[in-house]
Amino acid sequence: MRTQYLVCLPGTLAGRLKRMVPAGERNSFLHSLVDAALPAAEDVTDPLRAAALSVTQDAVLAADMAEWGDAAVAAPAKAQAA
Repeated sequence: MRTQYLVCLPGTLAGRLKRMVPAGERNSFLHSLVDAALPAAEDVTDPLRAAALSVTQDAVLAADMAEWGDAAVAAPAKAQAA
């Protein structure tokens, strides 16, 4: 599956891209740049991704968040009842 994106580049950068990369190769050129710049979906060596995964898999944190969520729902109900 392919998805198209509209990318806006500053005029000077667009000009350099147009001058230095032939028309038939620009798509693959940009594809290779984006692919090299972004970690693979399964790459857990990315520190931000690893931190996010560990937080979502932390059972103690999940229990605390559920308790906070319950309190946040109950507090407005108590205020309206008073």
